[in-house]
Amino acid sequence: MKHFGKRFGMFLAAVAWTAMMPPPAHAADSEFDALVSGIEQRYQIRHEHIPLIGFASFCAHVYTRGGVGGFRLADFADTGGRISADDIDSFVQGKLGSSWNVILRSHERETKDDTIVYVRSTGDKFLMLIAQVDNGQLSLVRVRINANRLSKWVNDQERHTEKW
Repeated sequence: MKHFGKRFGMFLAAVAWTAMMPPPAHAADSEFDALVSGIEQRYQIRHEHIPLIGFASFCAHVYTRGGVGGFRLADFADTGGRISADDIDSFVQGKLGSSWNVILRSHERETKDDTIVYVRSTGDKFLMLIAQVDNGQLSLVRVRINANRLSKWVNDQERHTEKW
């Protein structure tokens, strides 16, 4: 009987933890998974698993009061130079479709770093996908942003800084 109270407490803690978690964006997750899978198949490479990215996403969601969250990351190391920014851009746009818009394209001449930022808006919320090609390495980062909550959080931070 002693263990029942401990188990019940653990059960309640698990329920509370689950209730605090933001609802998953299944469509966005499957879209990102399909993109990563397509890159793996096309280039015959595997992405590296990044530990605790889900926990970091949860912390960002809590810290920004729901402004930022839903981090997904796929890192493809040592692609053998087979991937160019133009190739990735056409592949990503083909996979994601016309609802995604390119808002930034950057090329560093010295380091040959290429970064492309895609955005899909749904009212005050949007998804951002960042693709970076850097010396035989490809990184994809997807993040969910709630513009109203993020703006409120930033304004609160500015007021807090002005106090001090």
